[in-house]
Amino acid sequence: MTDTSAISAINKVLQAENDIREKIELCRQQAEEIVENGRYQARRISNRVDDRISIVHARTTLNIDRRLAELKQEMASLAREPVLDKKENDELSVAIETLVDELVGDSL
Repeated sequence: MTDTSAISAINKVLQAENDIREKIELCRQQAEEIVENGRYQARRISNRVDDRISIVHARTTLNIDRRLAELKQEMASLAREPVLDKKENDELSVAIETLVDELVGDSL
């Protein structure tokens, strides 16, 4: 092997090493982009999940507040209304009078 052919062979090896380094660097950059894109997608998904959870919480809170208001209104309405209607009240009065008459009789 002559000096020029040895130098040529060394130059080819050096060039091949340089080409491989460039390809490795390109692969590293591509891998970095893929990882960064994955992180970006993960952040987007996480943000969407957080947004959806916040919406569900807000809707649930609203529904609970509405239902509580309905129940409070119903309680207030029940507190204002007599427990017995007129007919039931009259029947109860007659039953009480009858019971008093039976128990006490003519002793009053």
